[in-house]
Amino acid sequence: MVRRDEVAEQRDDSDAAGKKAELDSLGIENLGIHPNCEGYLDVDERCRVLGQEHVWAAGDVTGIAQFTHTANYHGRIISANLFGQDVRADYRAIPRGVYTDPSVASVGLTEEAARRQGFDVITATADVGETAKAFATGQKSGGMLILVADRQRSVLVGAHAIGPDVEEWIGEAALAIRAEVRLHVFCDVVHAFPTFSEAYERPLRELAALGRL
Repeated sequence: MVRRDEVAEQRDDSDAAGKKAELDSLGIENLGIHPNCEGYLDVDERCRVLGQEHVWAAGDVTGIAQFTHTANYHGRIISANLFGQDVRADYRAIPRGVYTDPSVASVGLTEEAARRQGFDVITATADVGETAKAFATGQKSGGMLILVADRQRSVLVGAHAIGPDVEEWIGEAALAIRAEVRLHVFCDVVHAFPTFSEAYERPLRELAALGRL
């Protein structure tokens, strides 16, 4: 079973907005399936409904990281397993985005959540407005990037940002978290110039200097 407390940082506030799983008219009770106390269907790492051999669930109905891209991810997991593969979901790097102006995006753990999980936390920040891209486009107050890393493993565990088009360049951090890219490798990435993604470079060098090789 997927423990929701382990992916709590990946969930949105859908319930606060009145959003809930609509299961009443599906007749799933005839299969012995019942929602949990939060109104969602419990699934395992393969997105199979617990206690069921041939019933799968994807997206908001699972209560896990309730975003359209998570539902798409679940669909890929289910499809692969139906075709005989052994594919399991990994929720460490599900990005979250708020499409305001400027945009807000996040992936992985906050500093507080990382500490609760027992990581030896180190953080670094960058002013997105100091990038050449922000200067060239007149967005000198472009926002902020916060990186959260585990010193012991020297890997990124979270990234949080506000700034122009941040929902696009947060994906770089998502890949690093998912693949557990070592900080000394990540900080050596060459970014195109000028781009907002250059904001990663200075804080990554700071984290790499603090991390353990």
